[in-house]
Amino acid sequence: MKPFRILFTVASFALVCLAGALAGEDKKDEGQNSLKVAIEAVNVRAGVYVGKPLHLKVILHNTTDKSLLIQDWEKCLHVINLRLDTKDYPGQSGGRWGPIGFGRPRLWRGGLRSLPPGETVVERSITPMIPGDLRIAVQVWCPANVLGETKEEKASWQGKAQDHMGVFISAEMSAEMKTRHEDCRAEIERPTVPVEKKLEILAAVAEEKHYFAARFIRETYDAAEPGRVKEAALRHLVDLAMFGTAYESFPLLVKVMEQDDAPQDIRLTLLGWIGEILARQGYQGLAEQAIHLYPAPLQEEARQAIQRLAQDRNPFVAAKAQEVLKRLEGKGK
Repeated sequence: MKPFRILFTVASFALVCLAGALAGEDKKDEGQNSLKVAIEAVNVRAGVYVGKPLHLKVILHNTTDKSLLIQDWEKCLHVINLRLDTKDYPGQSGGRWGPIGFGRPRLWRGGLRSLPPGETVVERSITPMIPGDLRIAVQVWCPANVLGETKEEKASWQGKAQDHMGVFISAEMSAEMKTRHEDCRAEIERPTVPVEKKLEILAAVAEEKHYFAARFIRETYDAAEPGRVKEAALRHLVDLAMFGTAYESFPLLVKVMEQDDAPQDIRLTLLGWIGEILARQGYQGLAEQAIHLYPAPLQEEARQAIQRLAQDRNPFVAAKAQEVLKRLEGKGK
């Protein structure tokens, strides 16, 4: 088993163990399966695309012939909790999912609500940020001594119920996104378009944050001549890399970090961020929808770049690099 799979499995197992331990804190469901949960996607036949909201149905099934009092899921956000896990995304060489752990969501204050017998449908939506095989897990959690209880009312169902489903996220852009991005690119490349307008277009695409937005920004950076548009593209690219969807641009950003003519604030930001990734043995979360591992040779390249920067002629960059190296040494890197 590859090292990153071992770490990912161990981390996931730890989360599952934590969830199991917390379940022990909950009052056992006296009705024994009196509440079940299922999750379904709405209208996936038309295709599921990056950047396009995917509408979900969370089905709460009260299997008894009486109403159940549970925490109000609209006011207490921990009651219905979603977790996402993507595999086979671009740049990942296959592998299997680990178990999805929910950990311990933050408890929210709120009242109780009545759940009638039969099925109650709760609508939710998520926006896929990277292509691949996406697994969506749902957990309904009403812990013992819930904050929504009052002296007059107590929850009649407490515990956990879970379900999951899978859906394929297309590796192609939707037709609408493809057309929009082509129009934006044409505007940016047109000499007669004012620079301010080009910057607005770049910002609008970057705001989408997903994988194809990150590719658009990277391609704009590569094609642009030195100037305001290129610098703006670089700043957006750094933001999206830290968010996780511009992970393919990591090698470029390692090089930018060493460039004397790159803006100082960008170099300092990259030093801090790349140092954090190295401290995590090369792991990065991708928009909270996947876990990515940068290859060992690329990690070593980044580490050597930081070592060189510790002697950089820019004193602020050198000091930051020395700080990062000291932190890595403290972690046994």
